[in-house]
Amino acid sequence: MPQIDVKYSNDVDIDLESLFSTIAVSIADLDQHSGECKCRAYPTNTFQTSNVLINISLLKKPHRDEGFMNRLLERLNENCPEFIASKCAFSIQIKFLSPYYSVANL
Repeated sequence: MPQIDVKYSNDVDIDLESLFSTIAVSIADLDQHSGECKCRAYPTNTFQTSNVLINISLLKKPHRDEGFMNRLLERLNENCPEFIASKCAFSIQIKFLSPYYSVANL
């Protein structure tokens, strides 16, 4: 289950629901067994430059190789900016979770 965290300055006009949906669909299109995305947003009123940082964390799997990561990053760079209506710095980071990551439904 991918983890999606969006950190952004609160002066940025951003459609989070559409952004989350687009990221989830982009992951699922490349990996049909990715599972449900866990999405969170963290606005801040303390910043120096208007910005949006998207962090995507995935479990390491054999099929999630360099080609997969590059295709996903390319797709996200093409599709995500349309949901950000403000001028700002925009960054995406895709990373693998630690092998010591654990999840449970409580």
